[in-house]
Amino acid sequence: PLLQPPSQLNEGRLHGLSCHVISRMTVPSLHQRPRHVVVPLLLLLLPVFVQPKLYMQPYRLQELFYREETVLSVFQVAAELDPQLKEVSMYLDRASHRIRELPILVDLNKEVDHLDQIMELLVGNPLHVYSLINRFVHHLQQARQELANHPKYGGLERAVFAVIRKGEYPTQADLDGVTLAVSRVQFTYRLDPVDMAKGRILGVQTAGYLDSSDLLNVGMRRYSGHTPIRPGVYQEFALAYEWAEAALQLLKEETDMSSSPGNPQLEKVIKDFMDTVHRQHNAMWRPFADSPGNLPNEEFFIERIAADSTGRHLRQLESQQLANQFLPNRDFESSYYLHDFYALCRGEPVNVNRSRAMEQRCYYDSLDDPYFLIGPLKMEVLSLHPPVLVYHEILAADDVASMKMYVASQLNAAEIQDVTKEDGSGAKV
Repeated sequence: PLLQPPSQLNEGRLHGLSCHVISRMTVPSLHQRPRHVVVPLLLLLLPVFVQPKLYMQPYRLQELFYREETVLSVFQVAAELDPQLKEVSMYLDRASHRIRELPILVDLNKEVDHLDQIMELLVGNPLHVYSLINRFVHHLQQARQELANHPKYGGLERAVFAVIRKGEYPTQADLDGVTLAVSRVQFTYRLDPVDMAKGRILGVQTAGYLDSSDLLNVGMRRYSGHTPIRPGVYQEFALAYEWAEAALQLLKEETDMSSSPGNPQLEKVIKDFMDTVHRQHNAMWRPFADSPGNLPNEEFFIERIAADSTGRHLRQLESQQLANQFLPNRDFESSYYLHDFYALCRGEPVNVNRSRAMEQRCYYDSLDDPYFLIGPLKMEVLSLHPPVLVYHEILAADDVASMKMYVASQLNAAEIQDVTKEDGSGAKV
C-alpha cells in the first residue's frame, strides 16, 4: 500500500511528489543575443533524439552539459523579463549548484578550456550528472510549456527547442542508470549519503547537491529491484534504508534552515517507507556466517535493524568487524569474495598475493621483438601468482594527446554483464 506500481515509480513520482535527481550543466551565454524574438507560438514536442545509455557516454554528457548552458541562458533572460515564471525559476534553482561549480561560458575564446572543465568538474561528478539527467527528464518540459503558454515568450521557447533538437536527449532509462551509479559509488566507498548529498565525495568538497526528495528517490529505486546494483541481487533493503534515513535527516535540516513549516507529507512518506523496508529487511535477513566474504552486502546489514539503531551505525559496525575477517580458501584461484572485490575498488590491500617479495623486481624487456631492442620496455613485476605486471612509460605525451583527440570521443564506460539476461539488458556500468 505504501509504494505505487512500478510503472508510476519509474516515472519518478511518489504519492504526487516528484522524486527528482540533481546534476550540473553548461552552455554559451545569450548575453549578446536579442532578447525579443518574434516567432509564432508553437510548443514542439521533443523529437526522438535518443542515445541509448547516454549517461554512460562521457563525451555525450559533456556535449549535453554544454548545450544546457544555452538553455540556462535563455531561462535567465525569461526570468529577468518575468520573475513570476515559476517553472523557469525552479529549473534555474535546480541548476544553481551546477552553475556554482562551473559558471556559464561567456568568452568563446576560452571554449576549449571550458569543455575540459566540464569534463572534469561536471561529467566527473556523479551528483552533477544525476541532476542534469533529472532536470532534462522531469523538469525541462514544464519550463518550456510555461514559456509557450505566454505569447510574449514563445520565441524564447523556440530558442530552447532549437538547442535541444541538435543532440541526444536523455530518457528515463538514463535516469535509472545514473541513480544506480550514484548508489554504487556510495556503497562501494562506504560514504555517508548525507555528506554525499551535500557534495562531499571521498573528502573532496564539490558544489554538487541532492535534496531530500532526491535521496528518497534513490532509496526507492534500490528497494524496487528494477535496476539491481549487480547480478544476483534484487531488492537492496540495506541500501534503501540508508538512503531513506538520510532523506529524513536532510529534510529536517532543510526545514530548520528555511522559514517554511516544512513538508509533513514528504516526512510521512519517508517514515512509512522506512518502516516497510525495516520490516522486510529483518524478516529476510541472513547472518553473515551464512556466506562469509559476501554478507553483509547491499541487501542486508550485519545485524537486524533494531529500534535504536541506524543504518550508518550498522555500516560502521560492519566495517570494523570485517576489517580482519578470515575467509577460507582465499588463496585458491577459483575463490571469489564480494568483500575483496569492493575492498580493491576502495584501494585497500587484499592479501591474496602468493608471490614472494624476491619476485617483485623491475626488468628491461624487449618482448622478443627487434623493435624494442634499442629502446626496451620497463617492466615491473608486482606479482607472479596471480601474474600482475606494470609497463612504465609506454606512451609519450604526444601519443596520449593524439589518442585523446582521435579516439576518446568513441570511448564508453566499462560494463559488467548479467549473463542471465538473454536480451542483452544486463549490461551495467
